[in-house]
Amino acid sequence: MIWPFKRKPSSDLRTVSTPRPIAIESTPDSPVPFGYKTVWWAIRGSDLSAVSDAIRLHDPQPCNWTSGVRLSYSGGLFVTSAIDNWILICGRDLPPNSEAAAEQIEERLCILSQQFGEAQTFATHRIVDFHVWARARAGVLTRGFGYLGESGVTFWDEGFDDDEDELGFDFADINDDLTEDELDAANFPSEDNVMDIARVWSICPVDFGDHLSPGVGLTGGDATFFLDA
Repeated sequence: MIWPFKRKPSSDLRTVSTPRPIAIESTPDSPVPFGYKTVWWAIRGSDLSAVSDAIRLHDPQPCNWTSGVRLSYSGGLFVTSAIDNWILICGRDLPPNSEAAAEQIEERLCILSQQFGEAQTFATHRIVDFHVWARARAGVLTRGFGYLGESGVTFWDEGFDDDEDELGFDFADINDDLTEDELDAANFPSEDNVMDIARVWSICPVDFGDHLSPGVGLTGGDATFFLDA
């Protein structure tokens, strides 16, 4: 699993987890908000079977939003139904989960974006201030960013994105030569910034509401595409 529930060195924020039993329901329901203290990947398109095949989801089975989101926070994985031509793959055990985020996700993002046109990854956990966003288009990484507030370091800053400028992202780094007053006034990445960039790039899962049409996604065993990340 990710992150800080059992504190580990910041170089590896995972711990071993055993998913809690979750009853899997297949009755269509409205999208359920999620996004904090977790990881999700956004894939452009609406073909759920194609996404399931691409991530090599073992033994896929229908799963509605309520049980799927619960499962994703308990060590499982949920592939959502399509919303506005995006499919989300969510699970707190998905990569990235450490300062090795680039090594964990860049190649996988590029592979998925080559097949689907665009793929994105978002991760956030407020306890250690771990925040990542990345995007690839047509097989090429266009932006990768990662910050760990526990150590105050931006550990990944690759590519450029105009959307970040338009959102006013201007972050300091603990390694910058800042005075005490400048440090007090400095802006550091937060979970809200992850939601902001997701909202502009594709879909922000904290925004889901009952006005969206009911749907059914998929869950299953391991998605071998993500193993050993």
